[in-house]
Amino acid sequence: NGEVSIAAGTNADELVLTTPGTFIVSRPAGALATNYDLTVTYAASGSAVAGSNYVALTGSVVIPAGAASATIEVYPLRTKDGDHTVIVTLTGDAYKISSTSNTASITIKTLTAPDGYNTWIAPGTGAADPAVATNWSKGTVPVTTDNIFVDGRFSQASMTWSSTMASTVASWTQSADYTG
Repeated sequence: NGEVSIAAGTNADELVLTTPGTFIVSRPAGALATNYDLTVTYAASGSAVAGSNYVALTGSVVIPAGAASATIEVYPLRTKDGDHTVIVTLTGDAYKISSTSNTASITIKTLTAPDGYNTWIAPGTGAADPAVATNWSKGTVPVTTDNIFVDGRFSQASMTWSSTMASTVASWTQSADYTG
C-alpha cells in the first residue's frame, strides 16, 4: 500500500542498560520502494523523559536501500522511579504514513529490588550512610532479621557499617559488580 508504518518491538528494562527497547519502522518491500535510503522522522512522547528515563532519541531513522525496515533503539537510564512509556509517532511529509500504524508504544520497566531483601539503594557513587533509612529499599535501617542485598545495579555508593546498627543480619548477599 506504499505506506510507512511503525510497530513496537521489545520493551526496555532498567535491569539491563545495554539492551535497548525497540521500535520497528517499515516501508513496503516492493522492488522500487527499497532502491533508495529512506529517512523517516518521528516524535517521541509518553511518561518517560528523554535524558532522564532513556537516552534521547535522534528524531529520525534511515531505512537503508535494499531493506524494508529499520530499528529505533531506546536505551534505558536507571531511575528506579517506576515504569514509564515511550510513544513514537511518525512525522514528515516526504512519504505516506499509515493512518492505522503511525504510532507505537513500549515500556521501560523499572529496576525492582528483589522480594525478601532490604536492598542497598543509596544514590551516587561516594560514601553513603547505611544508618539512613532512605538508603534502603524497605525504607528502614537493617535489623537482625533482614536479608541484605548489595548489588551494583542498585547502588555504587560505598558504605561503612555503623556500630549503631545491628551487629548481625539474617543474610548478606553481595554481587560481584558492587564496588562501593
